[in-house]
Amino acid sequence: MIDRTATQDEALRDITRSERIFTWEDVSYTVPTPQGPKQLLNNINGYVQPGVMVALMGASGSGKTTLLNTLSQRQTVGVVSGDMLVDGRVLGNDFQRSTGFVEQMDLHDETATIREALEFSALLRQSRDIPRKEKLDYVDKVIDLLELREVEDAIIMSLGVEQKKRLTIGVELAARPSLLLFLDEPTSGLDSQSAFSIVRFLKKLCAAGQAIICTIHQPSSELIQQFDRILALNPGGNVFYFGPVGENGSSVIKYFADRGVDCPPGKNVAEFILETAIKGGHRADGKKLNWNDEWRNSQEHAEVLQEIKRIKHERSQVEAPAVASQHEFAAPVLAQITELTRRMFVHQWRDPSYIYGKLFTAVIIGIFNGFTFWKLGDTIADMQNRMFTAFLIIIIPPTVLNAVLPKFYQNRALWEAREYPSRIYGWVAFCTAEIISEIPGSLISGVIYFVLWYFPTGLPYDAPAAGYVFLMTLLFFLFQSSWGQWICAFAPSFTVISNIVPFFLVMFSLFNGVVVPYAQLNVFWKYWVSL
Repeated sequence: MIDRTATQDEALRDITRSERIFTWEDVSYTVPTPQGPKQLLNNINGYVQPGVMVALMGASGSGKTTLLNTLSQRQTVGVVSGDMLVDGRVLGNDFQRSTGFVEQMDLHDETATIREALEFSALLRQSRDIPRKEKLDYVDKVIDLLELREVEDAIIMSLGVEQKKRLTIGVELAARPSLLLFLDEPTSGLDSQSAFSIVRFLKKLCAAGQAIICTIHQPSSELIQQFDRILALNPGGNVFYFGPVGENGSSVIKYFADRGVDCPPGKNVAEFILETAIKGGHRADGKKLNWNDEWRNSQEHAEVLQEIKRIKHERSQVEAPAVASQHEFAAPVLAQITELTRRMFVHQWRDPSYIYGKLFTAVIIGIFNGFTFWKLGDTIADMQNRMFTAFLIIIIPPTVLNAVLPKFYQNRALWEAREYPSRIYGWVAFCTAEIISEIPGSLISGVIYFVLWYFPTGLPYDAPAAGYVFLMTLLFFLFQSSWGQWICAFAPSFTVISNIVPFFLVMFSLFNGVVVPYAQLNVFWKYWVSL
């Protein structure tokens, strides 16, 4: 136990520290609705410094996650207003690469190991100027920090809930966030012991110099004491407290006590804040308290604004630290494609059901087609059968598409939810890696189908004819996989995909040159089918 603690402490000393201060001023967020614009955040002010852990609290629907997504620049709809600055300067293109974002859901490639997931993040998210060996050495430090050394080669799908949460945090740490770490309800779904373990771990990161902003829902009194500051929200995205927690919640208790609302002895401070905001309170003169207005008119709020002003003035005078690059992605496109393709091949190796399905389809349809039209001759009937046996290759695409589409869409969902917002790799790298990873399986399936179909049917054995059909068969198998990927890439949802695929299959059957020869097609169809 002592050795493990010593190893973790040593790893903490090597973790990249935050050196810059993030401030936000008058941040509002509005989204369009059928009833008109709806404001979800209302003029929110705050800041987070290195070594400080801020808890975003509030009742359900108060805007905790909305604020977290807004501050981390992850909102994709609506209008965001206000100033979000780093050291008094506007956010650069590298902001999302300089921060880590831990999702509430633990989204990973489930067939990867802990080490592989961390190395993937480190290689693609750390600066391209850092040598590969140094990135991999940093992964070892993160593994020790997470206390996952004993299970570093375990497959992610086999991990427990707490281990997955530690891995999710570790994936962000492996990227060396130089600014701060965002976390969306990291204790959600955990038992009390695991939740305390995770928050204590975050507290250690803060002590090592990390800045952390974290949403948390109904924390225990032990958990809330681990945070340095609280930003409390009411429904509508209104702040009613932003300040220090204090020892045993003393700062929070004092703020509300000064306004006539006392916290009962032994009461959980977090519960007290939320209950007070809901129930409200009354002044000495009997008037009902509006906690949103109380905060806006308070001395504490004025001090926050003054502190933000001071930070902006002082930090903007200091020369900005050198930034490795202003590229949207840390790694070049070729490196993104290489690492992502490797991950996809490993996924197929560890979960071969997808490849087995494609090979099984090629074997079964090849055998049935080849032996149904055994040794065709040269009669008129045999010539018709030759056309028909060639036509039957269209039986394969529906089966292959049923496998390709869910796989591509699942990978795209992971990219959209976590890996693109974190700027790990881009759309070009994703599509290229998907296409490359399909090539070996498609080629092997094409060879198997050709052998089992072509030779039993007695089609010409001479090299030019057989070679041409062999080439077309391979191209067909490559085409059907990439065709399915193309459909999935441009469709906005899986429901749309399910609706348009039958249309494409019908078009594919009608205009493949067998049902109606190309020479007999209407000029209109010739033009559009050729596109």
